[in-house]
Amino acid sequence: MAVNEVHALQLSGAQNQTYLMNNEYTYQIPSYALSYIYNGDDSGLEQDDIDSIDAFLAREHYIDTWDILDESEYFCTTPEFGLPCNVIDLIGIEFEKEENNQNQ
Repeated sequence: MAVNEVHALQLSGAQNQTYLMNNEYTYQIPSYALSYIYNGDDSGLEQDDIDSIDAFLAREHYIDTWDILDESEYFCTTPEFGLPCNVIDLIGIEFEKEENNQNQ
């Protein structure tokens, strides 16, 4: 599996660590779940919805960050969790941690 070095980033405060994009996945996420995924805001969600989102996030635990692929909502009969609804395409990005050697 090739690592895409174009997506390398140095996080501030993370000494001697570079994060290279390892994998990128696309998900059809119910639009009602975005606030919870990004901000932890569960206001307006039923407990069943929160449980479904938590189960999804636990299943996809290797994702390091989320990004919106396209802000356009569309109806989907098979979202990542829950019943058919309007979804937004999200990208889940997994980084590979690589230790830098400062002696080189």
